[in-house]
Amino acid sequence: MKQNENMNLNGQQTLLSNCMGEAIQQWLAVFYNRPPWAKPGASLTKFGAVVTAHVATLATSEISLAAGTGKRAEYIETQLERFLLGGLRSSLQLAATGGSTVLKPYVQGGSIYCDIVKPGDFTPTRIEGDTITACYFVDSATHLGKPYLRVETHSITPKGVRITNQVFAGNTPYKGQPLPLQTVPHWADLPPDIVIEGVEKPLYTVLKMPFANTVDPCSKLPVAIYANAMDTLKELDRIYNEFLWEIKSGRRKQIIDITAAKIKNAEDIRNGRDPQIATSDQYLVLDLGSAPQTPFSDYTPDMRISAYQTALNIQLRLLESQCGLSAETFGFDIRSGQARTATEVLSQDNSTYNTIKAIQEGGMRTALLDLIAIYDVYASLYRLAPRGRVTPSVDFGDSVFEDTGVEFTRRKALADDGYLKKEEMTAWYFGLSAEQARTLMPKQPEE
Repeated sequence: MKQNENMNLNGQQTLLSNCMGEAIQQWLAVFYNRPPWAKPGASLTKFGAVVTAHVATLATSEISLAAGTGKRAEYIETQLERFLLGGLRSSLQLAATGGSTVLKPYVQGGSIYCDIVKPGDFTPTRIEGDTITACYFVDSATHLGKPYLRVETHSITPKGVRITNQVFAGNTPYKGQPLPLQTVPHWADLPPDIVIEGVEKPLYTVLKMPFANTVDPCSKLPVAIYANAMDTLKELDRIYNEFLWEIKSGRRKQIIDITAAKIKNAEDIRNGRDPQIATSDQYLVLDLGSAPQTPFSDYTPDMRISAYQTALNIQLRLLESQCGLSAETFGFDIRSGQARTATEVLSQDNSTYNTIKAIQEGGMRTALLDLIAIYDVYASLYRLAPRGRVTPSVDFGDSVFEDTGVEFTRRKALADDGYLKKEEMTAWYFGLSAEQARTLMPKQPEE
């Protein structure tokens, strides 16, 4: 089947189909606590944010990036640590929400910062293999009370990377004649059309989820981690609201006769109106008559807490399965009443382990290696660091799934017996690249 193509941006072809665009908007609405099924005043379980935060934390909690040795590598690593690593968890959480997030570096004041472009603010126009080789980004601003949009396009040409900037009046859609960049002072210094020669890869990179697209079979775009769990998220919110209503409606009340609840005032008596009936969450008003109930006795119905708890747990187990997470990910071990230890995670949480590894190896590693290479390009273009060789590397760590003490003992035994190089042991322990670890190794005595 042919890749879906839509017309947008003044007739330019995009690879975001209508159904994918609608799906992304719904995934984002769930994440931002505005799901399409939410009713005014209803409470939300907010499990869209819970699931994405959980996987983003596991995938990035021990991540380290390296660029090799030398002054240039040190400069790049400093920029990554100062302006990227702190926001990498939230970047991956947004990728888990909408399927992908773009990391787009830019230079300002001698430093390399990194824009986090959330789903919905970028649109692919060409995909080659698994790489988005052309796309456009959308930015908005208000000047003198009027809304404007800036559309920034990136594409690979035989000469290098071409970047254009256009400004449009309004906020949507991107139609009409483009305006001068000087229309919005904040964008006045941007180049309208530039080609960075000699660069063969895009100057952005994409963090993406590794899951198959079940929304649009013709689309190459990734999907949210909870793309298959939307109905379950809806059901969780429904059961949760019914449970809260049960708690509220079943609160302790006192039974009073209707005659004791009637409020008489002078205006009602003058106009011959029936007295008003007092209402309160603390009273249950009944017309007792000759009924055997004693006025002001308690009315406390039994609440079906166990039934609701079971119903919620069933939906949580289904949610975990649909998101590739292990059973009871969001709970404790009921039998012991305690959370599972780090050593148990690898043996009991195979689903979570496999999902996190797929995210790291299927979407993060390549993106971050390419990102380090982009930093190297900018370091050369803007002469930010001395020339030097850059060797990108990414280490995700593993203590989230393994007991670090046990793993250290195992690796040291392998190194002592000669089955593991000592610099590899040192690199693992300190979170360094093998090249950096070799510089820390003690000099061997001459034979």
